[in-house]
Amino acid sequence: MIQYQEIYQYTVADRHLRQHSWRKDRDDQERHKLVKFTTSQSAVEHSLCNRDWLLDCARTGGADLVVMDRSRVQFLGLTATASVSRAFPDTWVDQYRSWSGIESSCDARLENSDQGQVASVYFFRDCVALPKFAGVYDVASGQRLTNRREIIQRFWTWGFPAQRGRPLNVGQIRWSGTRQELQTAYALYNQHYLRRTRSAVARKICQAYTSTVRDYAWPGNW
Repeated sequence: MIQYQEIYQYTVADRHLRQHSWRKDRDDQERHKLVKFTTSQSAVEHSLCNRDWLLDCARTGGADLVVMDRSRVQFLGLTATASVSRAFPDTWVDQYRSWSGIESSCDARLENSDQGQVASVYFFRDCVALPKFAGVYDVASGQRLTNRREIIQRFWTWGFPAQRGRPLNVGQIRWSGTRQELQTAYALYNQHYLRRTRSAVARKICQAYTSTVRDYAWPGNW
């Protein structure tokens, strides 16, 4: 099962020390230093355990990729529902919601493309993994993918663009558009680019494209 409490404690202490190092309250600073020191090793171990657990659930459920961020998990493949059900059983979800106080946390948001399915689970707390373990993992090999273009291409194979950021995440079609819509938008942008200063319609077409590509990437628009 996902272990989260000590990762969260470490993350909160680390963020406090980095953002509030100028404060004069030495007792408060020392308290956070102590929390960070006592949870540092377990936070690393739990991050690795969470990674291995998610990959195991993805293999059982038939997912192709796992995206593990500090506060979000995504399963991507032909189907993702089985991976979510195994990774986050109802009893565990109830415990997490009781601990976090957020009733909507850990709801799986499913989205389908013509090629595959993505399931996104949001924790609303930085408690899934430390930043150095966040990334996109290939389920078959268990290895983290480091080639940005390869990741974008793998997402695109399943019908989804990549949401820009570190790490890359699977973009939601309801915000980005389908593969066909993105390809059409790119074609229209190229068609109307030279007329953008002489036509309000051409300008809005170009603005819509540049607004989308600012947040999302796909092959040809890396």
